[in-house]
Amino acid sequence: DSGTSLLTPPTEVTNAIREQLENGNIADCSDLSKFPTLHFKLDGKDFSLPPQSYIADAGMSQGSIEINQIPEGMALPLLPMNKVEAEKAKLARQRGEKVAVHQCALLLGQGLEDQGTTQYGPMLIIGMPLFRKYAVQFDLSKDFEGEEARMMHFAEASPDCDGTLKGTRFKRQPGLQKVNLAK
Repeated sequence: DSGTSLLTPPTEVTNAIREQLENGNIADCSDLSKFPTLHFKLDGKDFSLPPQSYIADAGMSQGSIEINQIPEGMALPLLPMNKVEAEKAKLARQRGEKVAVHQCALLLGQGLEDQGTTQYGPMLIIGMPLFRKYAVQFDLSKDFEGEEARMMHFAEASPDCDGTLKGTRFKRQPGLQKVNLAK
């Protein structure tokens, strides 16, 4: 689902991260090296998503969402952005007060247990985190030759998303792109 901003991995992945949060090994987002790089395979090819792909700046806390609360649809609580914000939140909790805190969000959705597994393994929704690391080209050209052979081409994106990390370009068809108005 390329339109979702959340990554929805199998429950054991979010449970492993939750355990790190609950054990106090991760208290804020100041050191992204404490978060795991997520590894997976697509069509036998290895892919990885570093924490920068699935952690986002959530701004200042406001309204009903507070630090350590889990926003609707998400699997894990919001965290303070850094150690200073974590200390500020801790002191406010001890005093029974509310305080605005700069926070971060782990863009992980709730598990898909009710969806079961696929013929390839556990259900997984990758969404926008994939596009933060990879440039992706959707290739439907075989559809015009009567084949059902849709392809996705991946290359690691450059930091500014202006091209690929290795300077490579995707294959371009000469002339105008084709469109099948029946689909």
